[in-house]
Amino acid sequence: NKDVVIQVSTYTENVLSGISYSMSTTQENAFCHGFLDAPQKEVTIPEVVTVGSNSYKVEYIVADAFKNQTSLEKLTLEGNTGIARRAFSGCTALKEIHCISPEPINIYYEDAFEGVDKDACVIFVPAGASGAYKATDGWKDFKNIREEGTYSITRTGLRESLIMAPTWWLMAPDWKRDSRPRVAMY
Repeated sequence: NKDVVIQVSTYTENVLSGISYSMSTTQENAFCHGFLDAPQKEVTIPEVVTVGSNSYKVEYIVADAFKNQTSLEKLTLEGNTGIARRAFSGCTALKEIHCISPEPINIYYEDAFEGVDKDACVIFVPAGASGAYKATDGWKDFKNIREEGTYSITRTGLRESLIMAPTWWLMAPDWKRDSRPRVAMY
């Protein structure tokens, strides 16, 4: 993909990795407009886009930016970028969304993810942020919000959890320290 620069009033439009952005010529912000080239299965919206020596914070994803992009399966939002009306409406193949911001990303309208299967699509958030996302309008509609960086091991049908932990502190004081991970069942 070639990067293209077009001057439009007080904004410069740029295509970066097949996605269109408009950058303010008077401020340091940018807006994501969606695919300009062929649709992609995976999309990452960066927190900041850089063109030449100038960096722009991606403020929001505009209305209808990725509407009806039925090939889109994975979305990564690197910054706290707002999401406008119908931005991902009709993205029926969307299976996972990775939100890097621990603060829930603003979804400005209920229809931003209209048509996305909110029971099946998994939202991945930073460790410790799931409670905030589960309580925030727009995100709380998704039934599967998980923290990245944490893992759980379960056995079907049992109410037991497995944890990995060093066991040296469980040993008698005269035993040698053993810091190898052990699986403990509770």
